[in-house]
Parts: sequence; C-alpha cells; structure tokens
Amino acid sequence: LIAQTGIFVMATHQVSLMKQMCNRGIVLKKGQIVFDGDLEEALAMAAR
Repeated sequence: LIAQTGIFVMATHQVSLMKQMCNRGIVLKKGQIVFDGDLEEALAMAAR
C-alpha cells in the first residue's frame, strides 16, 4: 500500500521513531487538527 500511495499513518509518542520514519506531522487537540506540516514544527507545537 505504501508503494502505491506513498502514504503511511502512524500514531506514536516515540520521537526517535517519528524522526526515522516521517517528514510530516499532524498535531491533534481534543480530536481536532491544530497543525499539519513539517515534523520538527509539529514536535515543537506538541511540546507546548
């Protein structure tokens, strides 16, 4: 599926794993998307 679509969805709190596998991050707050973009920016936002 990844080869066909280029899409892989992962939910984790393991930052090292995210940095190995992802280049985009989505931050949710109360079930709503509050950020969708660069992984480093998503990590910074999630840390607040």
